[in-house]
Amino acid sequence: MKEGRRFFIRSSLTGITSAYLGNALFAFVMTWILRTEYWIAGGLPKVLDHVFISGSLVAAAASGAVPLGHWLGRKVNSLPSLHARWIYSTLTLLVLGLWTIVRIVR
Repeated sequence: MKEGRRFFIRSSLTGITSAYLGNALFAFVMTWILRTEYWIAGGLPKVLDHVFISGSLVAAAASGAVPLGHWLGRKVNSLPSLHARWIYSTLTLLVLGLWTIVRIVR
């Protein structure tokens, strides 16, 4: 049980860190490297809002999604009779379904 808890915490922290770093890198590139007009007009408050507000929402989702993905990957990997095309097909449908749900909600 201790190893399972350590695995969950480690993968959750990986998801959270990746979410914040990804949002920070995106905001930095859009504002100061590509100099996109929308991001320049918002300035530093826009960047901070993107990193800490949007980034917190993404980090919250990633804290559960990353451990779930690792767990599912381990379970699927242990099934020798499952063909790769079924795994890729299922994942593709899952991603398209999630994308559709997000587009409808937004």
